[in-house]
Parts: sequence; C-alpha cells; structure tokens
Amino acid sequence: MLPSSSDWQATIKGSPAGVDKLGGHAMRTLSIQEGKQGRLCSPKLINLVNVLGGNILHAAKWLRIKIPFYIWLAGYVLRRLTRPLPIRKLWVISLYILASLGAFLVFIVVSWKIEQQREISTTEVKPEVVLTASPKENSTAPEGENCSFGQIENFETGNCQWTSTWTHVGKEELYKDVADARLTLVSANLNQGRTELAAKALEPLLIDGNAEAQRIAALMYLNGYGVVKDLQKATELLELAANQSDPKAQYLLGNLLIDKCEKTCPAVKRALPLFFAAHKAGVSDATEALAKIHLMGIGLDRNPQTALPFIKAAAEAGKVRSQRILGLMFLDGDNVPVSGELAVKWLEKAAKQGDEVAMGVVGVRYILGEGVSQDVDKGLGWLWLSANSQHPHAQFVVGEALYSGDFGPHHKLQGLMWLKIAERNGSKDAKNVLIDRQEMLSREEHLIADLMADDCLVDKKCGSPPWDWKRDEKETRL
Repeated sequence: MLPSSSDWQATIKGSPAGVDKLGGHAMRTLSIQEGKQGRLCSPKLINLVNVLGGNILHAAKWLRIKIPFYIWLAGYVLRRLTRPLPIRKLWVISLYILASLGAFLVFIVVSWKIEQQREISTTEVKPEVVLTASPKENSTAPEGENCSFGQIENFETGNCQWTSTWTHVGKEELYKDVADARLTLVSANLNQGRTELAAKALEPLLIDGNAEAQRIAALMYLNGYGVVKDLQKATELLELAANQSDPKAQYLLGNLLIDKCEKTCPAVKRALPLFFAAHKAGVSDATEALAKIHLMGIGLDRNPQTALPFIKAAAEAGKVRSQRILGLMFLDGDNVPVSGELAVKWLEKAAKQGDEVAMGVVGVRYILGEGVSQDVDKGLGWLWLSANSQHPHAQFVVGEALYSGDFGPHHKLQGLMWLKIAERNGSKDAKNVLIDRQEMLSREEHLIADLMADDCLVDKKCGSPPWDWKRDEKETRL
C-alpha cells in the first residue's frame, strides 16, 4: 500500500512533537473559549452577528464613497440613450430606465465584491519564510512561530525541535523507496543550485526524522546552501543522524569535532568511536581520518604502526593522500620493508589522481629506472605535470634536465625559466644553481627567462610538453 500524504506529516495523536502549528493554535483557541463562563449566547451566534454587522458597516462605508460617482454615471448614460428618441415613446424610455437601473445595481454589487476580495488578499497574513531567518531567530522560537524548516513545536517545552528518529521504522520497504526517490530529487536540486526547492522537498523527510535528510540539512546549514550558516544547527542535525547509525553523518560529526585540533584535542575521544563506526560501514574518509589521527598524533600519542592498517585500507579504497603516504613509506622503509616496486605502484596510483608530489617522485623513479623499467620520456612527462602543478622540486628537476640536456632534449631558455619559477616557489636548490650560473648567462637570457616565467605563472603558458620536445630539439639562440 502506497503511503498517503498524511503519512509524511508528524501528527501522531498524543505526541507533542507530532502536533502541527495550525492544530496547536486551534487547540489553544478552543481551550480559551471553553474557559469563558457565564456566556448567554453561543459562540456561533455571536460570530454570525459580528460578521453580519461588519458586512453592513463595510457596505455602508463603501456606498458612501462610491454612490455619487455611480449616480452621475447612471444619469449620463440615460441622457445619452434618451437623446435620439422621440418624447412620445414613453414606454421605450421607461424600458431604458429600468434596464439602466438593473445594470447599475449589478455593477455596484460586482464592484463591491471585487474590492472586498482585494482587501482580503492584501491583509492576509502570509507564513514566514524561515529558511533565511537569522540563527538567533531560529534557535529557540516559542509557540512554533519561527521554527526552522523541518522543525516541529514541542508544546511541553515551547521550543522548536527536529524529529529524532525515523517514524516509519519497521514498516514496509515502500516507505524507504519513497524517501530515496525524494532524496534523489533533493540532491538534483542542490547540484543545480535550486536551494529553495531542495529545502522544500527535504522538509517532509526532516519532519519524519529521516537520517539521510538530517545529514543533508546539516550540510546545508554548514555551508549556507539556502539557509543562513549555523554551526549549532548543523551539529545538532549531524548528532541526530549519527545516533540513527548513518555512517556518513558519523564521519562528518567526528570531522567537525576535531576540525581545528592539532596536538591537544579533548574531542578526539568522542570522535574516535564515530570514525571507527563509519570505517566499519565502509566510509573511506573515516578510515583516512583514523590513519591521520594515529600517524600525526592528534589528541593521542603518535603511533605509525597503529596508523598503518588504516593507511593501507584507505589507499586500497582509492584515497589519494593515503596512496602517496603508503608509497613514500615503502620508498623510505618507514615502519615497512623497503620496496621500490611497491613504492612506484602506490605513488603512480596517486599521481594518476593528480597528486603533484607523487607525480614528481614517480617521474624521478622512471628517469633513474628505480623500482620500474627506465623510461626517460615517461619520467619527464610526470615531472612536467608536477611542475605545472607548481611543485618546486619538480620544477627544479625539469629545469636542470632541460638546461643541461643530460636526458635528451636541450632547451636552455625553458630550463632557465623552470629554474626561476622553482626559485620563486622557494626551492633552495634552484636558487643555488642560479647563483652559480649568474656570470655564465647574458642579461638578455635572464630577461627572456623572467618574461617566460611570468607568462607561465600568470597566463599558464609554460612552454611545450615533453611529448613535443623531440619535434623541437633545436633551440633558437640569441
């Protein structure tokens, strides 16, 4: 059986969290009316008399303002109609008079109704849009007037709150399918920048306490997507989702707890169980977070041996930083046996995902033929990609290779350009080399190399890539 629209509303009888705002106001009004004693007339009769009296006063006020104009209009119409008629045809004049009076009355009634409807629409109280309200207004709003989207009013405390658990636990799978379809729509709207539509589609799931909806709403508050940034609300929603065993929410909450931690971090004791639960559920980011905590000693004593299983698991899951760290550990023999082959294997995986440090190290391994078959062209290609990613050591190596021509291509000015870029990025090796060659280079060569370095850094025009060098082996000299 498909869930009805009412199933999405938290209106469970007897539960304070399930009473909607309109119902709450109706209940309070009813209790006030019941508390008034000594009334001689019923509330219905009093309301009827008040409505009739209000309508009569409104009509009288309207006629007092409008009647002079309509009398003039009726007289003008009658004069225009009776002017061409002979005086003797009195019955025709009488017919015109009656028709004009009837039209006049109809016109008055229609105009009055239109104006009354316009006044109602302009004085109607519209619901507040709480998505863009300030955090101060949304934090504790009594009587549900300023509740954030997805919140409901708790009549016991008078505060707004989110539903803590999924209201359809234990029910048929169709509820989960409906929620998944709605979440797909929410994600599509967020990806397209339609934050208001996303929030509107997300609200029923928040009312029902859906854990994934709570996590998405937390990210909206964390980043200011469609709502005002509010770290407190984001944390509350992540805690609700994490308590419902949502693994991604567990990772996000743990990461939020240790976000600004370095060596001292009391919150790590609370974050570790969250990370471990998310790691067991297959969240690779949580695995890498555990590796970082133990490897760097965040809130704990540094322990690379404890970090190693998490580093390997994260690297196998495709996390680029863990792949680079594992490759460097095999390269240096840091808590693992030295293995050039495994070092190149993991570093090349990281390089293919754009890690500039791994690109540079893999390039050197290919040029030297260490841990892999020697391939100078491939090594220069990796080094050039790393240099274009602004890695200083790779820029120094590429500059030296091109300047000296020791590895084939000899491009003196391009090599000098890379050396100058490496010096600007803080490479001490490049700085020392340029000092040694100061007197060997002409003033024009320095000037051209500086201009080429500016073009590379500003306009990303860094010369031809290594796969084009063989076509241009001869450099134009001044």
